[in-house]
Amino acid sequence: MVHIEMAPGQICWTYRGAATTFVGDLGHGQAVTVQMMGQASDYDPRSGHVVTNWRARDPNVEGPGGFFFADAEAPGALTFRAPANGTYRFSFSPCAMWGAPGAVKICAR
Repeated sequence: MVHIEMAPGQICWTYRGAATTFVGDLGHGQAVTVQMMGQASDYDPRSGHVVTNWRARDPNVEGPGGFFFADAEAPGALTFRAPANGTYRFSFSPCAMWGAPGAVKICAR
């Protein structure tokens, strides 16, 4: 789990690495955008080898009061307004990509 910490006045937070869950505090009404991509491995039957490539991940978010949102508007992108003050947990699917290197950008205004 990676804690999201933004300096005063900072709008976006980025991470590159092999984490699965990102946790941070948001305020009611903040507009939030999330972008995620990561490495995935697939078997290539033509070559008989495993091929690794980068592709979009499907982000989701959980928050206070049972809030859950995962309706990506584009591959790897999620936009929502925080419904309440509190702690939000960002993750992604497919679970086959958990633990693999990835890139995350979370912006809040």
